[in-house]
Amino acid sequence: MSVQGLQTSFDRLSILKTPMNWRGDWVSGSNYLLNDVVISPTNSGSYILTGAIALLSTVDPISSADWTEVSGTSVGVDSITAGAGIIVNNLIPRNPVISNDGILTVRGTTNVNVDNTDPHNPIISSTAVGTLVQGTGISINNSDPINPVIRNTGVTSLTAGGAGVQVSSATGDITVTNSGLRSLTAGSGISLNSSTGDVQVTNAGVISVSPGDGIQIVGTTSPQINNTGVLSIAPADGTITVGGTQQDVILSATVSRLSYLYLSGNFVIASGAYIAPGGSGSLIYTQPAAANLVTTLMLNGDPDHPNAVFLFDLTSVYLSFNTTTTILNNSFIVSFIDTTGPTKTYIADVPNGALFIPTAITGVSFPVTVNVGTCYLNIAAARTAGVNVISAIQITNNTASSMNILGSNSVLAQYFPNGLE
Repeated sequence: MSVQGLQTSFDRLSILKTPMNWRGDWVSGSNYLLNDVVISPTNSGSYILTGAIALLSTVDPISSADWTEVSGTSVGVDSITAGAGIIVNNLIPRNPVISNDGILTVRGTTNVNVDNTDPHNPIISSTAVGTLVQGTGISINNSDPINPVIRNTGVTSLTAGGAGVQVSSATGDITVTNSGLRSLTAGSGISLNSSTGDVQVTNAGVISVSPGDGIQIVGTTSPQINNTGVLSIAPADGTITVGGTQQDVILSATVSRLSYLYLSGNFVIASGAYIAPGGSGSLIYTQPAAANLVTTLMLNGDPDHPNAVFLFDLTSVYLSFNTTTTILNNSFIVSFIDTTGPTKTYIADVPNGALFIPTAITGVSFPVTVNVGTCYLNIAAARTAGVNVISAIQITNNTASSMNILGSNSVLAQYFPNGLE
């Protein structure tokens, strides 16, 4: 049976305010009431809750101000006091923490050995210099063996002597350097009795120089040779070109030169016997057995004369206009063709603009025959267009009449190194 009014913990606490209530070992997270008594698991001491009516206890009573000690810890060591090199943490009396605050280990360094066979009694030994013994030029004062005094009784400084000797400093680590002549090597015309030491130099080459035509010799020991002849060449006028180098001079005449193109009588057209309006026919160029001026400059260029041209005289080539269709004020085009590989074309420049057809024809019956006349080819421009070999001369009919190439003889090509003015 139970006594009415004492059925709950709070009922009992309100009626019995002073009796202690035994709860056994303290358990973290448990609810405790005023005057509950527990045992701390840390030091086995008993503690009574005095600082709170009710407490959800998560802190060990030994460390909480809400609990009051009822009885101390079990009988044993009461306290531990730290000595030199020792730290004692008595926060938990039954479990004090003792730390060594002194030397933990001993290790050797340069010239010091440590034998840690017995870690509590290490053996330290020195491998450094124990004693000093003087030698030649050295004196030692061992009055204080720990701090011996060493003196240099030999050479104390060096000073550079004559030319060719150099010292890095007067004292300390001195480097002596020969800054003068150390060896000789014979060149062309020179002989030596030795490469070092007392060397005798003999001239085994030219002993003297005598001037020839256009040469002047000044001096004997170190003769100076002067050219008293031709020093440079300059062109007198525009008909002479000076090229090459100062020592290898090339003189060229800038006047025109002549060469010939040998053209076959055949021509190629699109169809039929005549060249229709807008069509083209070609005179095949028979390449010469030996290179001439035209083939050489077209193949290799003319770097010394970038404006050089060939003036072609095509008056031996005749064109026949065969129908009565008006041809007044019309023209035809002259082109140079290179058929080596893909066909390349260079359209020639014609001094009169290729308007070879007269502006008026009276008393003339068809067919009308005219010659091509003259035209010129810029060598650099033709090579830029890809024409390096002249395979044929092409005539393009820009008139409204059909046209026939009657034939041709050899064609004169005149060379102008500075172009046409």
